Amino acid sequence: DIDYGTMTDPRDGKTYRTVVVNGQTWMAENLNYADNGIGLSLCYNDDEEMCELYGRLYSRDAAMNSSKCAGKAVCLLGNGPIQGLCPDGWHIPTYSEAQALVDLVDSNASLLMSAKGWGIDGSISGTDEYGLSFVGTGGHNAEDNFNSYGLYTFMWVYRESSYMYYLLIRGVQNEAYIYNFDKYETRNPVRCIKNK
Repeated sequence: DIDYGTMTDPRDGKTYRTVVVNGQTWMAENLNYADNGIGLSLCYNDDEEMCELYGRLYSRDAAMNSSKCAGKAVCLLGNGPIQGLCPDGWHIPTYSEAQALVDLVDSNASLLMSAKGWGIDGSISGTDEYGLSFVGTGGHNAEDNFNSYGLYTFMWVYRESSYMYYLLIRGVQNEAYIYNFDKYETRNPVRCIKNK
């Protein structure tokens, strides 16, 4: 049994499940905050219902809440955790925090994956060992294409770099790892971690 908590984003009143993993309180759902003042956020296939189910997809500058991180620019916001688009008291996962999660499950994605929301026909399922309930949200790329729904999910990670970093969970391959990418812009989900 997973012991879930909740948090309510005071900016729009949306409530999210939370769960403690490895001594840190994580959002157990993707952020669905629409009023980002910087960058792009959208729903998969431009369908608002997808945002309600799976959260929004954010450009890196929107996720980090900084125009310094637009496009493929070097994203230098300091070493420590940054709030980004997260509510007050929460922050974008750092590289080390995300890597600690990958290490915890030994790159075994099924331990992080929800029992539902994977595979085009629901044929893939996870065990959701820690209650993080990652679902196959897919993503959005610079060519304005939505892709990988039901197969992959992503989570923005902050690291000072010219690369874009995100947690990549590949359902079919049962892999979870931190990916760095600089070929083109991507729009990915956001999970937040509570400040200690």
